[in-house]
Amino acid sequence: QKLHDHYIGQINQALENKPLDAVLLARVFGRAGMVRSGSAALEGDAQGMKRGPRGALAPADHVENAIAFGSGHVRSTAKDLMALLGALETGALLDEAHLGKLTTPVKGEYGHGLVSGKIAGKEVRWHNGAIDGYSAFFGYAPSERIALVYLGNVQEFDATRAGMAALEMALTGNAVASPPERDVAPTDADLGKKLAGDYVLDKATRAELEKQLPKPVLESIAGFTLAFEEGTLSGKPSGQGTFAMLQSPEKSFFSPSLGVEIRPELDKTGKVVGFSLEQGPVRARYVRGKLPKAPKKK
Repeated sequence: QKLHDHYIGQINQALENKPLDAVLLARVFGRAGMVRSGSAALEGDAQGMKRGPRGALAPADHVENAIAFGSGHVRSTAKDLMALLGALETGALLDEAHLGKLTTPVKGEYGHGLVSGKIAGKEVRWHNGAIDGYSAFFGYAPSERIALVYLGNVQEFDATRAGMAALEMALTGNAVASPPERDVAPTDADLGKKLAGDYVLDKATRAELEKQLPKPVLESIAGFTLAFEEGTLSGKPSGQGTFAMLQSPEKSFFSPSLGVEIRPELDKTGKVVGFSLEQGPVRARYVRGKLPKAPKKK
C-alpha cells in the first residue's frame, strides 16, 4: 500500500506540473470542505511520539515529506476525513465510475486507493497510515452507514488492528477477542551488542530494489543503524525514524506495529556480518558498511 500511495503522489504531481499540496488543495481539500488538511503542521497539532527502550514516550524522529510523498504527505483531522467521505458519497469528488475504481480490488483486496473486504458478510472499505510518531485508520461500511476514524500520536500503536476490531463490534454487536500476541523471548544482550553498528544494502539487494522502489524510498533505507541500549535493540533506516524491537524465541528481532523483522547473519566465529530484513513486500539484506550521505534538501 505504501509504495502504491508513493507512486500515486508522483503521478499526480507529474500530470499537473504543480506541487502535490497545490494539486490536493484544488482537487480534494477545497472541494470536500477539508479545512485542516495538508502537509504543513498547524498550531495545535499533536506531537508524534515513540516509546524508548524502557517504554518512556519521547518525540518521534521527523520523516521528510520528500521521502514519504504520497505515502505519508498529508496531515488531517477526524472531522476532515468525515467530510472527505461525505464528498465521495455525494459525488462531489468522483463520479460513480471513478469511485468504482477507487474501491474495486485490483491486487488482493487493494483498489486504486482503498482496501475493500467484508466483515460479518458486510462490505467494508478502509485505509491506514503510520509515519513519524503517528498512526491512523479510516474505515466504513457503506450499506450500514457506519464509519470509524482513529488518529493517534504514538508510533507503536496498531491502529489497523484496533480499527478493524472496532468496526466488527459495531457491525455485529458482539465483543471481539484480543488477538494472540506473538511470543517474545528475553533479549540476548550478547547478540544485541554484536548486532550494534552501521549497515548498508548489499549490492545484489540494492540492484533489485532499484527496479522496485522510487529513488527517495530507496535512499531512505539504503543505510541502517542498529543500537543496543538499556537492554533493547533499536533500528533506524538512514532516512527514517528510530524504532525499538523485541526478540523472538527464534532469535530474530521484530517490531509488532511496523511489521519489520530482522534475522542476524553470523560467520563461523560468531561475529555478526549482516542481517536480512522483511517488511511487507520488501526483502533486503544488509552488510556492515559506512552509512550513505544524507540527500541534500531541495
